[in-house]
Amino acid sequence: MEGSSTAAVRSWLFALFLTAFVFFYASADLITSLHSWRIPMAPTPWPFRPEWSAVYLSLDLFIPLTFALIPRHKLGEFAQSLLLATVWAWPIFLLVPLEPLATPPSFQPGWIFWFADLMNLDGNMLPSLHVTYAILCALALKNWWSSAWAAAIAVSTLLTHQHYTIDALAGLFLAVLACRFTNRIEALCLREFARCAGRHRRYALISAAIYAASLPGWKKRRLARVGFCYLQHLDDILDGQEPSEAEPEEVATSHQKALRGEIPFPDDDLGELGEAFREELSKRGQDMRLAVEVIEEMKLDRARVREKRLLDEPELDRHLEKTFELSLDLMLVAADSPLRARQAPHLLKALGWCSVIRDYAEDQSLGLVNVPKEVWLDNQTQAWLERRHAQVLIDLEQAKAELKSLEGEVGYGLLRLFLRSVERYAQNPTKARPKVA
Repeated sequence: MEGSSTAAVRSWLFALFLTAFVFFYASADLITSLHSWRIPMAPTPWPFRPEWSAVYLSLDLFIPLTFALIPRHKLGEFAQSLLLATVWAWPIFLLVPLEPLATPPSFQPGWIFWFADLMNLDGNMLPSLHVTYAILCALALKNWWSSAWAAAIAVSTLLTHQHYTIDALAGLFLAVLACRFTNRIEALCLREFARCAGRHRRYALISAAIYAASLPGWKKRRLARVGFCYLQHLDDILDGQEPSEAEPEEVATSHQKALRGEIPFPDDDLGELGEAFREELSKRGQDMRLAVEVIEEMKLDRARVREKRLLDEPELDRHLEKTFELSLDLMLVAADSPLRARQAPHLLKALGWCSVIRDYAEDQSLGLVNVPKEVWLDNQTQAWLERRHAQVLIDLEQAKAELKSLEGEVGYGLLRLFLRSVERYAQNPTKARPKVA
């Protein structure tokens, strides 16, 4: 039986594709409808066979079925190729608006043909995304029946007079082009973002923010995408959220050694991300110290669970603040910022508080106690949480003053984003002061 994690990845990637398709396909048709200019075309030589409408509509089953059937390791590449094709088709629809094909005057459409014709819209002829998507599905599944299905869908676009021959050929070319430009590391990142979003919706917002920040400089911001996906997956292995054949601490230690160049990265998906992460850091002239230290702090949580270890309040504060200091510094490096997290120490305190409160129930279920030893043993957790909430409100005010002095610097917006996120959490009494049993 497939794990819930992989099922969530499939669902999120399919939802992402569907959202992109609806936006780009519908917006192209809407924009084209605002003017009457169309490129005239000769009548199609193919006979009109409306009974093929059911085959044409079967693409609506073919795509989700492909998402359900392909192996997990291919999910990212498949989703990426669909997204690339969809985005690339958009300007072509706008720049090359062909005259729609007409049906015979005497034809009385049934509901199946009517729906097929409605689905195609009027403005999006070249290229045929029906052909593109069908071929991408067949290439992902790589078996005889998917190839036959894709061929039948391609034929149906011509026999139902939804597309010209040139549309189908352009659709074939677009599919080949999308496969050619599908990037393995970006596909792994896409899959990782979907996996994280399946765990909690906040990761969907984080993913959207990282991709939005990447748009002005896609290659330049690759470190942010790869770094988040790599370290989050490693952290999830240490937390027990993701399966691992070896002891999670051993996995993390091997990655620390690989980052330092002492051993090769493992020959798996996480190893590929680690190699890409190391390469991106090296391009910026960064040593691996930050990344290695982040993983060391992550390993501490695993050791605490395994040993049922409790930390006193100074130790816990140091661990939380150090974790966020290193993580924020990596983000600032990815943003090419000269700022460092220690320039906003009260923000680090606030982020540590937010992490404890937000993940309290989940941490408890994993056996991780992020409450000071003296508080936990005396059963004073509720009073401690309320006291810390009062303190974080003071920390946030001081963090505002710290960030004010950094305004205008590259990276200020990133720190400000984290500050506002904690502020919203601290101002919600239900979330900020949870009731502890």
